[in-house]
Amino acid sequence: MDRGQAVPNPLTNGTQRDDDQDDKREWHEAVKLLGVKMVNNKRFYKVQWKNGDPPTFENKDDVSEFLKREYHRTRTLTGTLRKNSLNKRRPHVRN
Repeated sequence: MDRGQAVPNPLTNGTQRDDDQDDKREWHEAVKLLGVKMVNNKRFYKVQWKNGDPPTFENKDDVSEFLKREYHRTRTLTGTLRKNSLNKRRPHVRN
């Protein structure tokens, strides 16, 4: 499965809002999430785009669930690195 995911995704929550039916925005593929920030109690993710465009912050509702899960496997909701992060691998040493 290709890691790139289309962003924004109006069907993220399994429901379709009325304003999504009129959504005429262009859809782009993302490689991964680089960061997260809160603005007026809304979460925005910094998205690295597959086409090479500079990263931009996108509303959480416009980011695929897959990318959010991948990001939060190693990061908290505020974006700090988790203590027991999966990306920390200690070499196995046999005695």
